[in-house]
Amino acid sequence: MNKIASVLPAELKDILEDTSLLIGPGKEPATDKVDMSVVRQAIRDEKILAIEYRDLKGKPSQRRIWPFALGYFDEVRVLVAWCELRQEICNFRTDRILSSELIHTRYATPRHVLLKQWRATLNEPKVFLIQHMLLGHFIRYAFTFCGRQNDVFQPKSTRVVCSILMPL
Repeated sequence: MNKIASVLPAELKDILEDTSLLIGPGKEPATDKVDMSVVRQAIRDEKILAIEYRDLKGKPSQRRIWPFALGYFDEVRVLVAWCELRQEICNFRTDRILSSELIHTRYATPRHVLLKQWRATLNEPKVFLIQHMLLGHFIRYAFTFCGRQNDVFQPKSTRVVCSILMPL
């Protein structure tokens, strides 16, 4: 907040100091093993990236991807790309990319079309099972992009109850 306050005009600094919004310290973000400027260049220039990727279970794989978006979260960055191996749009945590090589070949589908296709999938009633580390606690939860936790959904006549299961 100090960085923000340092560039604000005096009248806005007073408003900022009077706010009841409090922001606590976060965890250190994960460290990337590859040069992210190359990844951003591949996105800008619509070029293919050859990557070595290690999944959540530690299994390595070689991929050729068409990167088109980069998402920033508290602790990680996520690269959104068309994966030639899977023939679908996939999310890759950048801290799990072990190596990358810019292939100077433009990918077939323009970035704005891939973005549009990806955004369209966000409204599909897909159910996911995710395991995530958060503050040292292992939590498992099911959710759908179309709803909120603890709601009841009926995608394709299958009743799904979204809930959070906390460990003891």
